[in-house]
Amino acid sequence: MKREDSVLTSIRNKSVIVTGGTKGIGKGIAGVFAQLGARVCVLGRNEPDGAGTVEALRGRGSTAIFCRGDVKERGDMEEVMARVAAELAG
Repeated sequence: MKREDSVLTSIRNKSVIVTGGTKGIGKGIAGVFAQLGARVCVLGRNEPDGAGTVEALRGRGSTAIFCRGDVKERGDMEEVMARVAAELAG
């Protein structure tokens, strides 16, 4: 087994939330998690960018959803956690 294969193999079939996952570094991180087999929730404030990110991940066969929210808002985060638990729980 190659070292890079063993580093994050435990992420397969796990649910992850990537804050700021609609563009830039966050989008890249979401892609890496998806490539490693995680179920990804892309969290951000920009719905069109989030939808585009999720569409790209799903186009590569990954399980992904977009959740609109602001990490500074407790209510938003409670809603995100409930949705992730309902839709991405394994």
